[in-house]
Amino acid sequence: MATDGSVTYWGFKVDKVEGVFSGSSGAKNWEYQLLEFTTYPHSGMSGHRTTDPETDWWGHCDAWSAASIWEDEPTTTRILNGVEFDLNDQKGLLTATYMDEQGNLWDIDQSKAELFNDKLREYIKTNGKPIVMDVYTGPAEVWNHPAYKYEMTWYTDPGDPSKTIYTTKVWFKTDWWSDDGTGSPDMYKTYKYYIKTDGTSRFTDDSPDEYPDFMWYPIGRQEPVLRANPCVNYNTVQTIVGG
Repeated sequence: MATDGSVTYWGFKVDKVEGVFSGSSGAKNWEYQLLEFTTYPHSGMSGHRTTDPETDWWGHCDAWSAASIWEDEPTTTRILNGVEFDLNDQKGLLTATYMDEQGNLWDIDQSKAELFNDKLREYIKTNGKPIVMDVYTGPAEVWNHPAYKYEMTWYTDPGDPSKTIYTTKVWFKTDWWSDDGTGSPDMYKTYKYYIKTDGTSRFTDDSPDEYPDFMWYPIGRQEPVLRANPCVNYNTVQTIVGG
């Protein structure tokens, strides 16, 4: 056997298999293949990284939102084959497996407040399930967060009996990161809008941040993978996190 510095480090270990990847193989190297942020989603190109400072917000919020709904949250450090996986490791791996999630999606704009209202009721109240929303908007940015609770008040407009005015407070889970990997804190946003009996509706605040671009619900993972890291196997991740 010969040892050299052609890969990550020198040397070898007896009676232990340790994965060291070079070239284009391996989960880590696949993630680090450079993909400049030109289109979204990844257009069949590999890699989840950009060096463009204008897109340093770029992340995995859609995959995290889907995984947070479909998977049990890891609660303890796991050791498998002598390798320790802390809570952040496990959550990151689960997120990576949902980069090819499938879902039902509804476009929301300022004039679709009734659709927003209906989907909140349908999923959270009637079905008892979270629904994912694009919380903040920008020229190209998307910020997915799972919404799991709301409080809704409404009254009839005294000057227009056909118009019902709503104030709806929605609670979201955040993707804020912590050293110990414990659950992230909540946040909430309050949306104001009206719905008329003729079917017209509108968010009353003109700021694009005051209404979501879209809402969606994940219905499962997609195989074969298109955007997900092909070296991160879902069944292996389930073994790591304990099923």
